[in-house]
Amino acid sequence: QILPLYEHAAMPLIPVSQRTGYTLEEVAEHNSSKSLWVIINRKVYDVTTFYKRHPGGPAVLLQMAGKDATAAAAAAHKNALPANLMWEFCIGSLVRFKVKPPEPAPAPALSLPASKPKLSPAPKAKESVGVGGKFRSASPGSSPRLPAFASRSAAAAAGTT
Repeated sequence: QILPLYEHAAMPLIPVSQRTGYTLEEVAEHNSSKSLWVIINRKVYDVTTFYKRHPGGPAVLLQMAGKDATAAAAAAHKNALPANLMWEFCIGSLVRFKVKPPEPAPAPALSLPASKPKLSPAPKAKESVGVGGKFRSASPGSSPRLPAFASRSAAAAAGTT
């Protein structure tokens, strides 16, 4: 049976499902007696309510405030690693960086035109009847029997352009 190490301290007791990741920079901000966090084995511990009751004295934890205390804790606690004793102070894990969720793109403003723009009618091409049906002539001088592109090619071949 595992008993809490310090029953009288107000402990965070954050459920594992609600623990989050913290960067070294975030942990480093909590380096005072008002907010004292340490890292042990890549886990982040909020020992603000515990540091005064530390068996080695409060100065030990204050010295490691906002830092990785893994090596110091392993050297000082030969038999039981503090992480095993301090599970109730664990608030999360150490991460290298935090991924920010992408910001949603701003929604385009919907604007309706005051009135429909008036379009001028397109100029009508001259229609002529040729072999096989109707063809549109591109210019008044083109052949009425061939499409505009064919009459220009034929004229170019004949050298009459």
